[in-house]
Amino acid sequence: MQNRTWQPPKFLQLNGQFVTLRPLIPERDVDTLYAASHGTPEKEAMWNYLFYGPFDHPATMKDWIERNLVSKSDPLA
Repeated sequence: MQNRTWQPPKFLQLNGQFVTLRPLIPERDVDTLYAASHGTPEKEAMWNYLFYGPFDHPATMKDWIERNLVSKSDPLA
């Protein structure tokens, strides 16, 4: 039996036909994410079943992202 060490997935950009997935970088992405999820009842409906958000300002959203996602060694946990 081999002793294998688990390695986390690499964070890389994936380019598809209709969408590009890339690692979240709060400084780069928060304004776009905020605009897509705030400002109208339709956009803010996405927060109805989440334990966090909507946020009162992009900086508040950025702080939450950094505290809860980016700073974790395992962002999937």
